[in-house]
Amino acid sequence: MRKLFYVALIGLLALLVMPGVVSAAESDTVTVSGTIGGYIDVAVAADTLSLGTMTIAGPNTAATSLTVSSSFNSWGVDVSANNAGYMADATPDPDVPLDTLFDISNDAGATWHQLGTTWTDFFTGTAGTGMTETVNVRQIVTVGDPAGTYSITVTFTGASN
Repeated sequence: MRKLFYVALIGLLALLVMPGVVSAAESDTVTVSGTIGGYIDVAVAADTLSLGTMTIAGPNTAATSLTVSSSFNSWGVDVSANNAGYMADATPDPDVPLDTLFDISNDAGATWHQLGTTWTDFFTGTAGTGMTETVNVRQIVTVGDPAGTYSITVTFTGASN
């Protein structure tokens, strides 16, 4: 019994020396964190555009809308085209391109950019500012362009700036 008394006394003394073990804290904290992954969504309203029967007199134009939403603080949409920027007739082998590069505009046709190279930052914006803009396309036809059915694939690529 005496042995039990001494063990209990030592245990009690140990509890008194370590007050954090027996007493409850008045308050405590927890840190909560989370992450929002960056995203950009680029959507073209039309899957296809038709320039109809193209002529030298033109205007050989079409338009669609491009909608962008993003969580990036700063973003841009680049535009590029296949066939080195030329509309091409895929029926003959090899493909026959038109004489002039394909044109695109982001200001209602006030200025045109030839798609022989990627147009970086065709549209730009910031997080929380969704954007819908009109995209105009044009193909100039020359007297040297042979009859045929021509096409080009235009790609809009969004990314963080």
